[in-house]
Amino acid sequence: MSIDYRHDALPSGHLLHNNTYHIERVLGAGAFGITYLARHVLLGSHHVIKEYFPDTATRVDGMVTARSNQEEALFQSGLQSFYKEAQWLHQLSHPNVVKVSDMFENHGTAYFVMPYLGDTTLLDWINAHTVPDRADLERIFIPLLEGLKYIHEQACCTATSSLPIFCWQTGMCRL
Repeated sequence: MSIDYRHDALPSGHLLHNNTYHIERVLGAGAFGITYLARHVLLGSHHVIKEYFPDTATRVDGMVTARSNQEEALFQSGLQSFYKEAQWLHQLSHPNVVKVSDMFENHGTAYFVMPYLGDTTLLDWINAHTVPDRADLERIFIPLLEGLKYIHEQACCTATSSLPIFCWQTGMCRL
């Protein structure tokens, strides 16, 4: 499913990081950025690419900048937080937490790359399993809670971090 409410998103077919990643579609967007599904051109593998593109930014001639000089300091501060989040996620090592595999700068902003696990979110799973049995709940929630516990033990969660939860057809989920 493609999300088309962000007129300022990179278009399908756009190439990033020295023509390494081919943007296929927007997966989601929020106050701090846009998330894309991309394909690695040489390997053929799918990845999630998160672009730092806050609501206070604009894209002019392909470059992402603060909307005004007054918002430049806020843009730069957010960019530094984005880098820290990517570096922190890269250092994590837990089977139920998705790890950042790459980070790069392009178009005046930053991007980080994670493995693509599919489009099924925890909410999708809940909607499809309106009356799950105990075994289903344990298979889904125990690993998620273990991943969440690990994240909190690492003391990284910030108020601006979002932890999307994706589920595979097998019923396993990851933060």
